[in-house]
Order: sequence, then structure tokens, then C-alpha cells
Amino acid sequence: MTAKYPDSNRCASAFIFSSYSFSIAYPLPTGINIRTTHVPAVLSWNSTYCGDGGCGRPGLGPINFNTYKVESCGNVTFHYPFSMKDQDDSNDWFKVICNKTANGEKVPFLNINGTNLQILDFNFLDGTVKINHPITYFNLTGTRFYYSDSHNIFWSLGCGNLVTFFGNETDNFIGGCLQPSCRINNKTSSIIGCPVTIPKGLSSFFANMSDMVDSSDYMRKRSCGFASLISYDFDLTNDFDLSNRTHVPTQLQWGTLISGECYLNDS
Repeated sequence: MTAKYPDSNRCASAFIFSSYSFSIAYPLPTGINIRTTHVPAVLSWNSTYCGDGGCGRPGLGPINFNTYKVESCGNVTFHYPFSMKDQDDSNDWFKVICNKTANGEKVPFLNINGTNLQILDFNFLDGTVKINHPITYFNLTGTRFYYSDSHNIFWSLGCGNLVTFFGNETDNFIGGCLQPSCRINNKTSSIIGCPVTIPKGLSSFFANMSDMVDSSDYMRKRSCGFASLISYDFDLTNDFDLSNRTHVPTQLQWGTLISGECYLNDS
């Protein structure tokens, strides 16, 4: 631990802590103080160690499957259960709307709760669809989709803020992170991934940003920023432009993942 404010007189702790202890009953390690000697942690005894190559499917090669009624719109290819054709009422959630832009390009959309969200990619084996998600609050409750816990990560942009994430606007705390101080690298912004475990079946989230910089500090720098759920493969760089950005790529889960061999029928 390195003190970034030499004139301050503070004590602090840094330790490994079990993410499984972040639950409704024990949301934060609030009881940590200078006299704390033990905290919950999880040990692994490598019971599933499969060697340096990992635990794969040796000798079986790539997984091949027959797609059913492959369709495309623009540069996105998709198939069952998604379709551009009229479907039964029970499958209207998977109706793809293919619109033409002013320059003649075709762009696919999903209409979720009355909002058209652009489809960026489709992955059948993962049961996910990547969409252009608004940075502002959005709710998937009551739909056939939820935010993927394995293909998304919470990210924040800015400095000197405490970022906290909730399941909705009022409660259901999920986690958070503290952005680096603006005084560390003399920048007004930083891009960090928040080490927050995304709960399974998350249908909505709300981000809150609290300024942690002392307003009386003469070296204080103001920072604009945002916090949101973003697809894990999105390339965030220091050139990330927030001023004109209203949407970020986010992965929605439409199918439930089941471990084991899967046999696909032709229909």
C-alpha cells in the first residue's frame, strides 16, 4: 500500500475476501477495522485440475451443429429462435426487425419493451445476443432476456468517484469500485473494470457515482464519467469518447446454459 495523500492520517486494510460473502445478509465487510484479524476467504484444492491444457473435450474436435433457417441482416447472421418472419405470439421476443439506414445499409434490431435495440452479434452456443445498449437505465424485467453474468463486466470512466451498482433504483446492492484519484496521473479520467460479480438472472441495474474528492482540496480536478454494464470483449481505451456516446455493447442471455452434451434436433 502506497499513500497518495502524505498529509493525511488514515489507517487502511487490503486483503483477499470471498466474493460469496457479498450477499443480501452480508453485503459489505462493514465490520473491518484495525483490530480485525480474520475475514472470509475460499480455498481451492484443485479437485478438477486437468493439466496445463485445461479441462476440454480432448479428441472430439470442434463442435458442429446444423443451423435451422439461417437468416442475415447487414453483417449479422442469426437463426432459431430468432427470425425476421412473423412468428407465434410466444416467440415475438425473438422477432428481428431489419431496417435500412439513410445510406442503404441494413441494420437488425430487437424491440424490447417498446425500444428498438440494434443487434451487433449473435451466438447460438452461448445463448447470447450482443446489442447496442443505452447508457441510461434500462429494464429487462418481464422479457425473455437477462444480462449475461459471464459475458459482461461493470466498467466505469472518470476519477475520484465511488461507483456502486444496484439491481434497481432503490435497493439490491450488487457491488462497486473506487476510481483512482485525479491527482495520481494528472489526468481527468481513467477507465477501469470493476471487480464485481454479476448475479445470475440480472434483469436490471442502476449505477450511482459519489464524488470522493474533498471539495476544499486546491488540487482537486473535476471529472465527467459514466458507469455501466459492458460486453467483456469491448475494447475500451484512453481515447474512449464519452461526449457523443449514448450506447455501449452489452450481452443479453436468451438461452439457459446447461453443462453436458447437447443433442440438437432438426427442428
